[in-house]
Amino acid sequence: GHTSWVNACAFHPDGLTMISGSNDEIKVWYLGTMSERGTMVGHDGPVKAVAFGGNGAVALSGGHDGVIKVWDSRDNYAETGSFAGHLQSVTSLAVSQDGDFVVSGSKDKQVKLWQLSTMQEVGVLDGHSKSVNSVAFSPDGKVILSCSDDGAVKVWERTHKLGKTRKVKAHSHTVSAVAISRDGKTAGTASFDGSLRVWNAETGEEVSNSLKGHTDRVTCMAISPDGTMLVSGSNDFSVRLWDAVAGRERKCMAGHSHRVTQVVFSADGSLVVSSSIDKTVRMWEVSSGQRMGQALEGHAEGVSTVGISPDGKSIASGSFDNDVRLYEVATGVQRGDPLRGHNNWIKALAFSPDANTLASAGDD
Repeated sequence: GHTSWVNACAFHPDGLTMISGSNDEIKVWYLGTMSERGTMVGHDGPVKAVAFGGNGAVALSGGHDGVIKVWDSRDNYAETGSFAGHLQSVTSLAVSQDGDFVVSGSKDKQVKLWQLSTMQEVGVLDGHSKSVNSVAFSPDGKVILSCSDDGAVKVWERTHKLGKTRKVKAHSHTVSAVAISRDGKTAGTASFDGSLRVWNAETGEEVSNSLKGHTDRVTCMAISPDGTMLVSGSNDFSVRLWDAVAGRERKCMAGHSHRVTQVVFSADGSLVVSSSIDKTVRMWEVSSGQRMGQALEGHAEGVSTVGISPDGKSIASGSFDNDVRLYEVATGVQRGDPLRGHNNWIKALAFSPDANTLASAGDD
């Protein structure tokens, strides 16, 4: 496997292949046998972001060297080209649903749009005054969002080229999370300033007043599948559920005794799962805001990340104790022994679309 930190991973659309980017190289994994299929080397330094494009025909990697490389998945992942233009590390990559457009964010404060079919830069968005943390496409690919350490969120329309651009001064501190609803109409942002905001993703207009209630940094946020609710976690130990339409807090869900590290909605929007430095995972019923069952325990250190399987039956948790654990949603019972193999804490988890495979990325 990798000999240094894994920074990013992505599933192929077929759910059978995964790529992972590390400080040393990029690896391809076949999930059917959990075996390594190949290694891609070419970046001058660590790989910071990976994604699949062209409906799985190509893999993309963004490096500390500011270059985005394109690899042909049909030809044993041979390098077929690259996009050069960023002056500093690429921090984030996103691919449009049609598979042809790629948007990238960088520490050079820029967001760039690229087209795979022509291998050309389509446009560049300037204006952020600090590093760009995250970029995202709306499901229909017509809207792009970027968030930055400068507290700003940028919204712009994509036709063939960059269209009308809108800068939204969303927060007074670092934007820690951004998400777009499945229908592409609603966007949510969270910040270290302790607030959340809800936006019309098509116009860039704020839908409601700033959502305030947390008494410390908001560390994580997710938007419900139907776009009507937000859930957030904070350094104040609380999980809060918000009405994105009315612009008000629905429920403060108390139970954690330390910082909340991750919050996620189930695919049907009926369940929220949260993880915390207090070593536990908790389940919350969205309709009532009440805690479901007892805390899911077992980790020896704080829980760094959590995920729910697409079928809503399983929860996966990763921890600073280097372990991954699986729990049954229906009973809260741990499934089997801890999954071990990492030599450092778990940074990210992802289920395959069929819920049969789980990928983990660690700080090893």
